[in-house]
Amino acid sequence: MDEMRGQGLGITMFGMAYMFVHDGLVHKRFPVGPIANVPYFRKVAAAHQLHHSEKFNGVPYGLFLGPKEVEDVGGHQELEKEINRRIKSSKGS
Repeated sequence: MDEMRGQGLGITMFGMAYMFVHDGLVHKRFPVGPIANVPYFRKVAAAHQLHHSEKFNGVPYGLFLGPKEVEDVGGHQELEKEINRRIKSSKGS
């Protein structure tokens, strides 16, 4: 029974993290505070934007490993451009 509680807690925590990063950070559906300035999360958000642009046939498929997936298909330069675009955009708002 304790194992099932642990699994349920893990799934719940992942769901909350996913919602916070995907809906808040990436799609800006609600404010996420200073987490938006963490370099890793900037990369995650930029990689996910590239996913929606279909520049790399929908890669990345994962959210939290997205930067690595984009880099694995040769998208390092596009990832850096998207990060810089998002930084400029956030400073303008």
